[in-house]
Amino acid sequence: MNLTTLVFSKNRGCQLELLLRSLHFKVGHHDIRVIYTCDPEYQPAYDKVIKLFPKIEFILEKDLRKQVIGNLTGKYIMFLVDDDVMINSFDEDCPEFKQFQKNEDIMCLNLRMAHSYDYDFLKEKPVPIPKFDKGTWEWKKYRHDWGYPWAMSHIFRNKDILPILNSTVFAGPHTIERSLRGKLDKPLMIGFKKAKLVNIPINRVVGDMQRSGKYIPASDLNNQFMRGYVIDLKSIIKAAKKTRSYFMPLDFKWIKAWTGAPNTI
Repeated sequence: MNLTTLVFSKNRGCQLELLLRSLHFKVGHHDIRVIYTCDPEYQPAYDKVIKLFPKIEFILEKDLRKQVIGNLTGKYIMFLVDDDVMINSFDEDCPEFKQFQKNEDIMCLNLRMAHSYDYDFLKEKPVPIPKFDKGTWEWKKYRHDWGYPWAMSHIFRNKDILPILNSTVFAGPHTIERSLRGKLDKPLMIGFKKAKLVNIPINRVVGDMQRSGKYIPASDLNNQFMRGYVIDLKSIIKAAKKTRSYFMPLDFKWIKAWTGAPNTI
């Protein structure tokens, strides 16, 4: 694949394992790199995740800006954060990806919005669904997630974002978004009828707590993970079929161990 995925993670080894497992089952092998940082008590969980996924490159954060720019090696770049979960498959041969490749007016391939999403969970209000033209929409005519093309969980062209990031200062996923905002400006986004990702805002490790939804401290999830439990992926995929928003509040279900093939990713 021509796609490089950069995953950002802090103090969330348990949620990172879920994301990487979902990528394995839903996307298959591609170039995935994890840039992580953690407090000392969370390092054993990351050591465990690193052993589970030996074919993924794990990079301990030291100079984030330098490490991000140095790892933008694919023709296309996908940014993810560790509380994302992949729920549906896609590949570079799908019509949406091909259309994104061919049409330079399309700023990004949006993985987080389904054509039915009509609610903003973070702001707790309904949002209008765009008028689509072969899967594209004029994002400047819309608000909320439908009008925000700089987000994590989109796919960008390397040639579009690398010059911008080379000329700006950033220190994390949110500041990467701010770096791109206003400087990367094309009229269209493209997405899928069914979303490929959801985000489960169960906790925050940077900034304030999320506005609503159930809160589970990262330390509680870490303890469960170190006791040999992992978050059940199937229940998340099932719940995602009914969500109206990329941000999906959910009570996690736990399983004792997962029976996939972690060494293949």
